[in-house]
Amino acid sequence: MSFQLLSVIFVPMNFLRFFFVVIILISFNSCKESGCTDPDALNYNVSATEDDGSCIMPFDGCTDPVALNFNSEANQDDNSCIYDCIVQISFTLSGNNTPIRKYDTFENEMITYRLENLKYYLSEFSVGNQNVKDVFLYNINSYDNSFYFSYDQTTITNLSFGLGLTEELNNSEPSSYENSHPLSLYQNTYWNMPPASYIFVMAELKADTLGNENFNFPISYHLAHKDLYRPVEINSNIDLSITDTTNIIINLELSELTNDIDITEQISHQSVATNAANIIMDNIKNAFTIQ
Repeated sequence: MSFQLLSVIFVPMNFLRFFFVVIILISFNSCKESGCTDPDALNYNVSATEDDGSCIMPFDGCTDPVALNFNSEANQDDNSCIYDCIVQISFTLSGNNTPIRKYDTFENEMITYRLENLKYYLSEFSVGNQNVKDVFLYNINSYDNSFYFSYDQTTITNLSFGLGLTEELNNSEPSSYENSHPLSLYQNTYWNMPPASYIFVMAELKADTLGNENFNFPISYHLAHKDLYRPVEINSNIDLSITDTTNIIINLELSELTNDIDITEQISHQSVATNAANIIMDNIKNAFTIQ
């Protein structure tokens, strides 16, 4: 009887040992997870314990298909994309927030003015860090006061330019330029009398000081001194079209021209700019906005 009982007990114990070994092996194998185990890979799997060769390593480049330097092999954009966006900068005028042209009127400090003539120079026109125009002359008598350029980004966040001419441009010789150039003698913007200088701003108005719409009082501001140069910066957030020309309109509000100015004061051409001339240049500088 004892032998038979021992035999009955012994068989189940062997079975249990085998069962536990199987369970342990199954558990060990089930803990393994295949995947990419390289932390530098784009598809790194933090849970993976066994590398399966699926790692995708980063390859920097331009990933935008419409960019000029699109790289089909790149899988990580490095902000190096270059575009060919065509931009038009157009210049307009307004008076009391209403578009105006030559011989239109505007008001300032209870006086009505009629615009007779306007020219002004802009230089070193830049978009971001890119210089897009060395010199530009606005002329109210011109049918087209705009220029075009190509830009390699799709957003403009900053426009900057100088009101007037840089010292280098102002010292240039007008006779050396062709008639179509903004700095040529043909533009009639050069003062040859000492000290010789281009006229940065030529504003000619007539004021109605009697209130009878006769515009009896002529005003002429021909501002031409190197110390009247004014840097202008306009912050913006303009998205550019990749397929069409983007038109950016820069407007000058003329009603601000005579702010804090005694219009009876004559501003003559002299080597040192008058206080009134400096105020007018500051007024114009602050009157530029993007429409």
